[in-house]
Amino acid sequence: MTNTETFAIFLKIMRAMHTLIEDLEPGLEELKLEPKEFFLLYSVDENPYPAELARALLLPGPTVSFLIKRVEKAGYLKRETDKQDLRKFKLTLTKTGRAALNRGYELLEVALQKRLGKLNAKARTALVDALDLMSD
Repeated sequence: MTNTETFAIFLKIMRAMHTLIEDLEPGLEELKLEPKEFFLLYSVDENPYPAELARALLLPGPTVSFLIKRVEKAGYLKRETDKQDLRKFKLTLTKTGRAALNRGYELLEVALQKRLGKLNAKARTALVDALDLMSD
């Protein structure tokens, strides 16, 4: 594969992701969420500590700190001192945060179906298989 072909594939992957996020943004705006904030809410249950969130989201620590403050201010997240280590704090979704996350799932489903609806069943299966291979 040439450098030009490699870059073209990369751009197609980025364009597909970008258009999916563009479809998602209007609904997230109604929730007063940016896409990164939605992904943060999604990741909190499995990664309740800021450093873990940064690794899971592939974002720098200061960016995650900024996002945490925004979603906390919006009432979607609360922080509590970790009882095992008082130097750390643990994040949990509030009831409002859980509702926003669930609404975000609905929005993502609609946006993804809009894109995947352009593929027949065989192409969707091939796409999922290819993404699995690429992710390993």
